[in-house]
Amino acid sequence: MLFFFRPLLLLVLCALLTACGAIKLTYNNADSLVYWWLDGYVDFTVDQKVHVKNEMQSFHQWHRKTQLPAFAEIAHSLQKMAANEVTAAQLCTLADQVQERLLPPLTTYLEPQVLWLVTHLTPAQIKSIEEKYTKTNEKWLGEWQPATKRELMKNTEKSIRERTDSLYGSLEDDQRKWLHETIRTSPFNSKIAYAERLRRQQDVLATLRDIQVRKLSSDVAREPMRALMQRSLVSPDSNYVAYASKLKQHNCELYAKLHNSMNAAQRAHALSKLKDYEHDFNTLHKTK
Repeated sequence: MLFFFRPLLLLVLCALLTACGAIKLTYNNADSLVYWWLDGYVDFTVDQKVHVKNEMQSFHQWHRKTQLPAFAEIAHSLQKMAANEVTAAQLCTLADQVQERLLPPLTTYLEPQVLWLVTHLTPAQIKSIEEKYTKTNEKWLGEWQPATKRELMKNTEKSIRERTDSLYGSLEDDQRKWLHETIRTSPFNSKIAYAERLRRQQDVLATLRDIQVRKLSSDVAREPMRALMQRSLVSPDSNYVAYASKLKQHNCELYAKLHNSMNAAQRAHALSKLKDYEHDFNTLHKTK
């Protein structure tokens, strides 16, 4: 079910992890943004449009009322980290804790809605998802399997800078040089990453087609969808699991060292940003 939850997680986490910009504007329109994201894959029927829009509005109200305090708390805890040196272990642990805290209530709330949707998909709609995968894969390959290693490094550095510049402000020359050199040592392997991407997509399609062909009810479809969710979170490919663990460790070390290189002004910038995030999440929580 991670296919359906991913856009929701991206929208609500972007303020903490990437350069999303206007948190309030993004969050206040989250139900519409997620709806259009899903419709771009599924191509809803008229009846499905009404149902999904209503469910997205209900979900948005639930999330605002019950989940935003957790985001404010995370932003508050990050302020403590911003003022001090951090270790790679701390960052890796934080990433795990954030997922463990935010994902379970999200999946529990949305499971009935996801099960309704997957048991009402037509063969044409599953084909639409497959075609959308093909288009997004072309974009992914263009960014992460470019013609030269230089282009790959450029794209990687751009991705990292989008996060760091938003939080800390512009990097200094020596920090940019260090980042550029460190990217050279990254264990990122686009072939391994793409193979896992394809595996997950084919897994989604096979599961959806099985549900559609067998005309499973929501109750019966629950188990295969939960199994799909688990395979999305933890790949059955042991080689990929080992690779992903190595890459995660490298990235935690990179961000820890980069954070520790920040001067007083950059850390003050990060602290101010995180305080703004906390304030915005608390304000959004109180807004009906």
